Amino acid sequence: MKLLRSSFCAPSQQYVTLCFTTLFFHFDYPHFSETFLIDYYFMSILFNKMWDLLYKLRFVLTYIAPWQITWGSAFHAFAQPFAVPRIL
Repeated sequence: MKLLRSSFCAPSQQYVTLCFTTLFFHFDYPHFSETFLIDYYFMSILFNKMWDLLYKLRFVLTYIAPWQITWGSAFHAFAQPFAVPRIL
């Protein structure tokens, strides 16, 4: 159900996940491969977590510039995205 829901919500991310899953389990680690659906399911979870981490790092790197702002607001901008859960 997660794969069906995410394929309609974010199809552009599904193409990246699909291509990487095929290449990863076909060429790099074929002996770790189960069925394609299981491989795709685990890679979709991994990619979802990596996209979320990338968004958080972009926020931190965009809004925290230690050479431009004071430490109080820098710590606030750093701590806030890790304290609030995101709903995708």
